Amino acid sequence: MDRLLQDGDKYEVVGLDLWFNEEDLATLREKKNFDFVKGSILDDNLLGKLLKNVDVVVHLAGILGTSESLGKYPALEVANTNILGTLKILDHSLNCGIQRVIYPSTPDVPWLNPYKVSKYSSEKFALIYHEHYGLDVVILKLSNVYGSRERWQGLFKDAPYTYQKVVPTFIMHALQNKPIPIYGDGEQRSDYAYVKDVVEAFETSMSARNAVGHVIPIGSGRQTSVNELANLIVRLSGSDSRISYLPMRRGEISADFCVDIHPARELLDYCARTPLDKGIADTITYYVGKTH
Repeated sequence: MDRLLQDGDKYEVVGLDLWFNEEDLATLREKKNFDFVKGSILDDNLLGKLLKNVDVVVHLAGILGTSESLGKYPALEVANTNILGTLKILDHSLNCGIQRVIYPSTPDVPWLNPYKVSKYSSEKFALIYHEHYGLDVVILKLSNVYGSRERWQGLFKDAPYTYQKVVPTFIMHALQNKPIPIYGDGEQRSDYAYVKDVVEAFETSMSARNAVGHVIPIGSGRQTSVNELANLIVRLSGSDSRISYLPMRRGEISADFCVDIHPARELLDYCARTPLDKGIADTITYYVGKTH
């Protein structure tokens, strides 16, 4: 939302969520072209009202978490929110004449958990609404996104859903000189994309003509192992933390993936620009002072 609100009065932005960090929300509410609505994507009456005068829907709602979706949050609840919620957004968007729906999906990794299954299913439903009902849909298949404001376990006690993400977890442990937990041997390799680059992809996809009906991978095109990521964070934060190796979590297996950046170049004229070391350094700066 910050990116859209930075462009003066170019956009009028409405945020719909069950919960929002009050500190961030207070800053956003200073913008005259922003409005926040507390509510659920499962609420048909609310969706019908909100989408009447909207041009573009960026559908970021959902229950996150890989291992969390196998225990912390019931699979039925994950499927209900992520799949049925997506169907409701697609259906209301179609009925309200929305110009475009942008849906973020996840990488094609061989993990079997409710979160991954729900994202894959929702991606396919979005394509159905495009191919069979004529709804303009763009699917951005995001790699491992990191950056400022990403939550870590225990940050917000009042948030309805919490989950563990690798970069903020590593940073918070490093800043406190605590052991950094790595699941497996740490040699699994992933593609890490800085949030500001990813936001640029979202904004570009709002108007890119060639992107409609496509699933477009978004990432850096570079692979980094979990061990390399942990060591980079330790070095850049000046930490004394050591690595603590743990068994793989339920719903995850050791697998490598890297984004093919060519579709994004061709369809969005987009390429991630932030090197990992700079993105991590900027992210560490955000988390300094949040360890208490």
